[in-house]
Amino acid sequence: MLSVPLILLLALGACKKPVLEVPLDFIPPLVLSTSIHDSLPSGAVKALHLEGITGVKIKHHNGMYASYFEYEADKNLLLKTISALPFRMDATKADTQCYSISIQELEIIKQKLQPQELENTAFFWNVDQSAVTIFECIKPPFRHTIQVTGNSRHILHRIELLRLG
Repeated sequence: MLSVPLILLLALGACKKPVLEVPLDFIPPLVLSTSIHDSLPSGAVKALHLEGITGVKIKHHNGMYASYFEYEADKNLLLKTISALPFRMDATKADTQCYSISIQELEIIKQKLQPQELENTAFFWNVDQSAVTIFECIKPPFRHTIQVTGNSRHILHRIELLRLG
């Protein structure tokens, strides 16, 4: 015969509900289509003749996101237009000019990304780095990272939300 404590122990164990789901430690980002109109003011879109340009938005579970675009534009006009974009007045850092960054600085940004973002934005990250000039412009709450191929009009543009609110 089983003792009372052993019966109670077995009964308690039998009352536990089985775990049907394994908790996710990682929530993959959403991959969405986006319009340049969602990322730049309409005046900038018109000045750069970017009407109808679409791209990829990588949206993370915490609300942060980055949008990626590929288009043709005049490099000098683009840099001037991005430099003139407004920024939040409470910004602790904001750029009034776009500036050149190194391939190593771009690599630091890339290393912080999740594999799903890299896979879905390969057109931005997998370019011949010797053939591009890279620019950055912080316009809180956004960071613009721009790659220009040689002296051409081919532009790769990443717009990252740096912080919510």
